[in-house]
Amino acid sequence: MEGNVSWDSEFRITLDGNGNRIIAGNALPDHPTGIFPIQRGSIAFRYDGNPNIISEHEVYYVLPAMPKVAQLPACVFFGPSGISLSGSAIYHGASTLGNDAAAHEMLDRFGGHTDGTERYHYHFPAPDLQDHIHPHSAGHSALMGYMLDGFGIYGPYGEDGALLSSADLDECHGHTHPVLWDGELVELYHYHWTYDFPYNIGCFKGTPQ
Repeated sequence: MEGNVSWDSEFRITLDGNGNRIIAGNALPDHPTGIFPIQRGSIAFRYDGNPNIISEHEVYYVLPAMPKVAQLPACVFFGPSGISLSGSAIYHGASTLGNDAAAHEMLDRFGGHTDGTERYHYHFPAPDLQDHIHPHSAGHSALMGYMLDGFGIYGPYGEDGALLSSADLDECHGHTHPVLWDGELVELYHYHWTYDFPYNIGCFKGTPQ
């Protein structure tokens, strides 16, 4: 879709030394977005008349620095399921109508758009977003963000650089093997963004905050 709008993003991640990861910011992305509301007369408006603006939201999450798998998975909810390293929210793959959001709604080149809460967010792992966070050349995808149970979400490439699909992952859209975590290789459960629906989290493997 059209547009190249810049934003004054604020985003900080710190470890407090007491086992917590503190994530704070204003929910605005550190990259340009398309124009929202989608403009009347544009090609995009023929398919999606999204009338919503993008506005700031307070982001403040206290997540476990070393998250643990819960006894039972927890259901995902509408709204933010996680936060991208770009500073903006990650939503699960379904729209409020229960369909495939990336297939039925207009996204900008970073795979983002806004909604009735005026929060810019992603469903789909657009290549421009991946390249913006960390260009992939080979091997396992880099960390792209944190879900609200504290586990990381990585791009669509798994061990040995294999491109993953949802079928390669469990019901929560993740698996366990060694990954780079705070500068160290750690055997840890983690999520992946994939190119097929539901794209990211299917349930919380840990306990959402």
